[in-house]
Formats: sequence, structure tokens, C-alpha cells
Amino acid sequence: MIATICGLFGKLLNFFYGFFGNNYGWALIGFTFVINIIILPLSIKQQKSTLEMQKIQPELSKLQTKYKNDKEKLNEETMKLYKESGYNPMSGCLPLLIQLPIILILYQVIIKPLSYMQGLTASQIAELTKLVGSKVTATSEVTLAANAAKLGAEKLSTLSFNFTEINFNFFGLDLGATPSFKVFGILWLIPILAGVTTYLLSWYTTYQSQSRMTEEEKKKNKENSSANQMQTMNKIMPLITVYFAFSFAAGIGFYWIINNVFRFIQQYFTNMLINKKINNDPLVIDKRKK
Repeated sequence: MIATICGLFGKLLNFFYGFFGNNYGWALIGFTFVINIIILPLSIKQQKSTLEMQKIQPELSKLQTKYKNDKEKLNEETMKLYKESGYNPMSGCLPLLIQLPIILILYQVIIKPLSYMQGLTASQIAELTKLVGSKVTATSEVTLAANAAKLGAEKLSTLSFNFTEINFNFFGLDLGATPSFKVFGILWLIPILAGVTTYLLSWYTTYQSQSRMTEEEKKKNKENSSANQMQTMNKIMPLITVYFAFSFAAGIGFYWIINNVFRFIQQYFTNMLINKKINNDPLVIDKRKK
């Protein structure tokens, strides 16, 4: 099932590759744009769930204070509040649960262009690997494809199948090469931008969430251990992203950058609509007055 979906997404990526004149960089941009449009309803649903939670947050805080020493009663009253307000706590989790496998599948498609974009079998990849003289791993198909393209038509003609070269050049960046910590070069742009865009996306998400809180809620949030852990993760994730972008072919980091940019734009416009609803919602207006 997963392999079939990966194959479909791989064909979509290959379509964009041909559409943009055999350019892998533009293909990734077009591919990421379409995928983000496909999962947009899930993202909107998740953010709407956040809006609904904001509406009942004042009442929920009162219940947490009133029944702080009676967890059973707190759970009972909380479920009662959810029922009366029409809020479903699972509505925010479901979109995330659906998006997670999609993201994992997308990652497989990006790191395995030979398997899913070109549809090569395991034996054909092994034959190509032997010809190139490298060791193939789960995350090195981009590098293998880039190295194979350098062999020339004469040597590639010895393969038992027709191998189509992938053009990884994008405005002077070789998306098939792996950035190196040891050698400073133009490819350092990929890990740096991957880290910066990851940080900006995390910052913006946190900023939007806090902008809907009252001063009292912000104070409680600072004292919340879960919130503090999330803030720590927001600081660590950009560094982890940079590390992985230096570990894999530049095409992987490039995809991460493009995806972050699209998600930032998507969140910006979605939040504009959500904030408009919040500002006009009687419950939220009443909360701010208090």
C-alpha cells in the first residue's frame, strides 16, 4: 500500500521534472506546492480546532482551578464542557495523524528518486550501484543518481536497462551533492537556509498562538512545563535540521526549505482568516474585556 502511494507521488514528481524542462529543483518546488494544496484542508481543520479551543479556554481554566484536587471531577466537567460547546478534542489530533504518514511517504519519494521517480527495481539499482562503484543506502539514491550521470552515455549503455539521467543543477547548486562541514562552499546555503526557515516557522507558530492569549494565560503558559519543553524543542529543531541537511544530498535540504516556505505562507493567510473570526467572536471579545 505504502509503496503504491510512493509510486504515485514519484510519478507526480517525475511529471514536474519533465514539465520544467528536466530540472530537479523546479520539479521539487512544483511538487511541494501541489502536495501542500492537497493537505491544505487538513491544516485548516487543525487550525480551526485551535480556534475552538481558544473559545472555551477561559471556562476550562476555571474548571482546572476549581477542581485542581479532584482529577475525576475535573475530567467529568471538562467532557461536559466539550459536549456543551460542541468541541471535539480529537478534531485537532486527526489532521496531524493523517498528515504524518503523508510526510513520511513524501520523504521516501524525495530520498529515493530512482525507486519512485524513475521506477527502477532493486536489482537495477544494484546494477547501477556496481557500475558507479559506490555503496547504496536508504538515503543515498540522490547521490547515486548524481554520480551515475557523470559516467557518460558510453558507460551507461552497458546497463541492461535504459537509465535516464537526472539534472540536479539548480542555479549553480548541485542538489545531488552532499554539503560538507569540512569544505566551505556554495552548498552551505542549503543547510543554513533549512535551519533558518525551520526556526522562523517555529517562531511564527508560537507567536500566533501567544497573540490570542490574555496576559494571565501567557503567565500560566510560561509556568507550564509542557510549554517550556516545546520552546526548548523549537530552539533545538533548527540545529537538528542543519545537521541532517549536512548529512544528506542537498536535494533533501532544498525540499525542506521549500516546504517550510510554503507552510509559512499557508499559515500566514490561514491565520488571517482565523484572527478575523476570533476578533469578531463574542466569547473571545468577552474574554479580553475580563
